[in-house]
Amino acid sequence: MNVSQVPAGLVNAASNGDMINLLVLKKAMNSFEVQGGAMVQMMEQSVNPHLGQKVDIRV
Repeated sequence: MNVSQVPAGLVNAASNGDMINLLVLKKAMNSFEVQGGAMVQMMEQSVNPHLGQKVDIRV
C-alpha cells in the first residue's frame, strides 16, 4: 500500500490513539511509582513497628 493513499484523517486518528495509549501508560507508571514508595515506607516501618511510639519522660 502506498502511504500517499492513506487518508489524512486515518493517520491523525492513529496518532491520537497512540498518544492516548502513551498518556495512559505514563499515568499507570506514575501510580505504580507512588505505590512502590508507600510499600517501601511500610516495609521499613515493619522492621521496628514500635520504634518512636513511646516516650520516656522520667528525669
